[in-house]
Amino acid sequence: MKGRWTSRLLGVWLGVLMGAGCGQPTVESGEHAQLDAPLGASQPRSRLAASENHSLALRPDGIVWAAGPNYAGGGGSTSNPMSVLSGAVAVAAGEMHSLAVRYDGAVWAWGANSSGQLGDGTTSGRLVPVQVQGLSGVVAVTAGLSYSLAVLSDGTAWAWGSNYFGQLGVGGVPTYSTTAIRSLLY
Repeated sequence: MKGRWTSRLLGVWLGVLMGAGCGQPTVESGEHAQLDAPLGASQPRSRLAASENHSLALRPDGIVWAAGPNYAGGGGSTSNPMSVLSGAVAVAAGEMHSLAVRYDGAVWAWGANSSGQLGDGTTSGRLVPVQVQGLSGVVAVTAGLSYSLAVLSDGTAWAWGSNYFGQLGVGGVPTYSTTAIRSLLY
């Protein structure tokens, strides 16, 4: 029994390390490779992301659908999912906010914003997606409780939102950032 469990665990971690199904874009066709955008060669697969209050689905056509209360980044009511953004290749669900990477490497965010986790330079919540300021060439995103992280095509990591526990990887100062700042995590 132990060998079977270990084998399954190893398979899961291998999938995580390889980026399979983790919101990372994949190259699937030669025609997309001709685009100049950082993620132009990416064609999204169906992806899901979930948080305590909302769920996101990235469909193969690049449209992000959200379910759950809009104030929490869900984009709709608890019973009626709705499309919130097109042209996406990756999604992430934070505790009360959502992120999407578009094919051009830009990040869009919506939902609660009390600690600047939307990265738009404010702490005002947004019911519709707004572009995260100062980022381009993003290839992956993730979101936590009141903070967000992104990896750029050059391998650098950027973070914004709450840094109360040092989770942005920039030390204890500032306590939060409403725009993306370089992180030492990656």
